[in-house]
Amino acid sequence: VSKAILPFLAVSIFILLLVTYVPAISLFLPSLLFQ
Repeated sequence: VSKAILPFLAVSIFILLLVTYVPAISLFLPSLLFQ
């Protein structure tokens, strides 16, 4: 893994964990789409 991609990788993992542990975030988008 090159050092240039590390910040992007870290942010991606952080967002993935955030969506996994905060269900409201992952349920927010479908509720917008199916109004």
